[in-house]
Amino acid sequence: RVRVTAQLIETESGGHLWADHYDTGIDDLFQAQDALLRDIASRLGVELARAEFKLAHRKSHSDHDAWSLYQQAKGTMMFQGWSENAVTEAGALLRRAIALDPDCGAPHAYLALLLSLGRMIKLVEDPQAAHDESLAAAERALELDSNSSEVLGYAGCALSDLGYAQRGIPIINKAIELDPSNAQALAALGAAQVVSGELEAGIAELSKAIKISPRDPGLALWATILSIGCGYSSQSQEASRWAELALKSDARFFPGMIALAWSHTVEGRLEEAQTALNNAKQQYPRLDSQYITDLLGAGVLLRMQEAGLSFAERQQPTV
Repeated sequence: RVRVTAQLIETESGGHLWADHYDTGIDDLFQAQDALLRDIASRLGVELARAEFKLAHRKSHSDHDAWSLYQQAKGTMMFQGWSENAVTEAGALLRRAIALDPDCGAPHAYLALLLSLGRMIKLVEDPQAAHDESLAAAERALELDSNSSEVLGYAGCALSDLGYAQRGIPIINKAIELDPSNAQALAALGAAQVVSGELEAGIAELSKAIKISPRDPGLALWATILSIGCGYSSQSQEASRWAELALKSDARFFPGMIALAWSHTVEGRLEEAQTALNNAKQQYPRLDSQYITDLLGAGVLLRMQEAGLSFAERQQPTV
């Protein structure tokens, strides 16, 4: 037997950022090394993103280049979570980056992803404008850099979220071929499969993405979609577990609260389901039954209503 131990240490402070070990037999040592390298790469990716965001944040306004603005936008979503303010702030940073360097593909691709997801979660003021800008940004990113796994993963996910799955999924697959450890692309593929009804395949891809990058900034969203997929597959306990993980990653992520409410409904835990819905309403005051339908489908809404859960509707103006 062989034990391989790895530690990631922040040299300035000497603090441990991450440590893990892998036990294996001599014959499986090379496979263990592959797993070790994938884990180190995924952890480094998250930690480097945090470090680059902090570094970019310390720069004066005049010192920002396109890359530092791009990192700031990613850091904004990482530290603030998915909210209207975060989407607006990150979008503004990405547009500044594009204005400084129109030929850099990454800011275009991330803007496409940001707007497509913001539109899906209803965090943008004008959904049609977000659709059009996201689509244009995705197409431009692909023109500029069609051999970057990062760019392909973001752009392919955006296209799928906008309703162009037949175009987006092959792009996501190419991203994975270029970098099998691209957790974002794996999650994007899984999400597209869940939406299209390929539940078993989608659950597998999303689970793989979370295993590769368990501290990823996208974890709340990934785990929520995984919870929804498990709910569709009648795996209510798994659905609850993933929804709880989503909220552990981002306690303010209201789609995760809605997914948790649904899984609790299926389990018959109606009081907890109502609490989860109430919490979602606090985070997103515009929450109503139409939002539930858009996120989970009319069948899920009907089942929640039949269970006695209440939905606060928008008030109609009186004449």
